[in-house]
Amino acid sequence: MTILLYYDYICPFCFIATQRVLDLAREFGLETEWLGVEIHPEYPAEGKKRRRTERTVRISQTLENVAEEAGVKIKLPGFVTNSRLCLEGAEFAKEKGSFIEFHKACYTTYFMEGKNIGLLENILEAGKSAGLHPEDLSESLQKRSFSEKIERNMESAREKMVLGVPTLYLGELRIHGIQPVESYRKLIAKELLRERPVH
Repeated sequence: MTILLYYDYICPFCFIATQRVLDLAREFGLETEWLGVEIHPEYPAEGKKRRRTERTVRISQTLENVAEEAGVKIKLPGFVTNSRLCLEGAEFAKEKGSFIEFHKACYTTYFMEGKNIGLLENILEAGKSAGLHPEDLSESLQKRSFSEKIERNMESAREKMVLGVPTLYLGELRIHGIQPVESYRKLIAKELLRERPVH
């Protein structure tokens, strides 16, 4: 069975879900597949100030609790940005065998260092820390080599009724939003039992 995760780099809960998925995949001997989708294409790459609303306050409080439980120091930057180039960079990193390193570096850049991952220079910096050649990554991003792949990911998300991220699929079972590790563990065990019944 493969754990399929739809993610975006501007979603802090996807950051936390990443480590949970990696740990659970190792624990249960499962494959992982990561599909990057752009949840806010309307956000500008240069970034814009995050508005303080009742919803953002509620998200911040939830994030604080989830991050504390996960033992991660994470904070919402004071701005929102566009993730498209980062998502395309992740597909480049997959081809180079450095996806997880780049994946984590993008989240760290945005949610721990507060840098704008909509800007090419910060994406290249994340790529360099993940062991990618900045010139090769830059060329790929400027040519938009993986733009169509992100469009296919978006189409897949629409077909599978993904309404937000993180959304995790275990076989046909869809799990929306971040869940406690134990909940994921029970669901995986149940789904594995359904797929491989004990005789």
